[in-house]
Order: sequence, then structure tokens, then C-alpha cells
Amino acid sequence: MVNSIINKFGKYIGVEGTFASWFVTIGILTQLITCYITNDTALAVCSGVAGVISVVLCSQKKYAFYFWSILQLITIMIISYQTDLYGKLLENAFYLITLFVGMSIWKENTTDDKTQVRTMDWIDYVIFGCLFLPFATILSYSIVSHYNPDQITLDTITTTIGMLAQIMLVLRFREQWVLWFVLDVLCIVLWAKDGNWCLMVQYIFWTINCVYGYFCWKK
Repeated sequence: MVNSIINKFGKYIGVEGTFASWFVTIGILTQLITCYITNDTALAVCSGVAGVISVVLCSQKKYAFYFWSILQLITIMIISYQTDLYGKLLENAFYLITLFVGMSIWKENTTDDKTQVRTMDWIDYVIFGCLFLPFATILSYSIVSHYNPDQITLDTITTTIGMLAQIMLVLRFREQWVLWFVLDVLCIVLWAKDGNWCLMVQYIFWTINCVYGYFCWKK
């Protein structure tokens, strides 16, 4: 009976399979419990739940992940603005803009709500190394140096990795999951030091999802 309820919930939000349904349900419950214990805001709860659903749908190559991801980014941008984290606000604004570009690219390469995955070849690595890496590094440094000069090195590295991973996501490259994994592990440490337990729990879930996402995209 419990499996039936979990599967119905998974199907309701667009997730396929018993494992994924349990995975996303546990992720949502963990996020809700953590936010309740830490007395976080309703906006943070909304952002956390949307973040859990979006990454699992992305792992399953579902076009519907864009709706939840946009919701998560808008809410986290509002939180960043309210807490004067303007660097994070600009970083997530970049993600939001690229998502709208990605919606168009994915729509042209989607069948039955699932996108067609690509694998990087040596030409793609050269393009990312010679074009996207310098662009992401310069943009990241510009943001971090202006809004958070105290942790300029680590923040520049994490922001650069995030931007590269986001571009790979938009272009449907499965190698994105490796970068997201590295970024999420670093962010777990950062948010733990900052004492933001809701975000730390979210990034722990995202780290586990990177492994799930990589194997789903490898199929």
C-alpha cells in the first residue's frame, strides 16, 4: 500500500519508477523536516522542495524539470536579495537566463518528455577549455570580487564550475553530472561552515542525485 501511494505521488509530479519515487519523497521529507527544525521560512521550504523535484526529473531527462528548476531559482533569488547576497543573486540569475535558452534546445530534442543525451568528444572539450572556461572564470571573478572579496578564490572556483555545468546541462551533455558532483560536495562544506542546515541538506541530496543522474544519462 505504501509503495502504491509513493508511486502515485511520483507519477503526480512526473517521476517514473519506484526507486525514483521513493528517492524524491525522502528528499522532500528530509527538506521539510530540516526546515521545520531550523524554523526556516516558507520561501526556503518552497525553494528546497522545488530543488529536490527538479534534479530528480533532470536525472530522468524529463523536460518538465524546467518548471521546477525555474521555481527553485526564482525563490532562491528572492532569498538572496532579502539577505543581501547579491553575488548569489547574480549567479542564480545567470542560471535562470540559461534555463530559458535550454528550454528551446531541449524542446527540439525531446521525445515523450525525455531529451536526447549527448556525450562530449575532443572538439567539445577544446571548445569548453578555450571558450567557456575563460568566460565563466572571468564572469565568476567579477561577481565574487565585487560582492564577496573575503573568499574570492573558493567562491570563484565554485561559481565557475557551476556555470560550466549549467552550460553542459543546457547543451544536454552527460558530463555535466561530474561537475555538479564536485560543486555540490564543495557547497556542502561551505554551507556547513555557514551554519545553513537547510541548504546543506539540499546539497547533500543533490550530491547523491548526481550519481543517480549520471547513470540515468549513461543508459
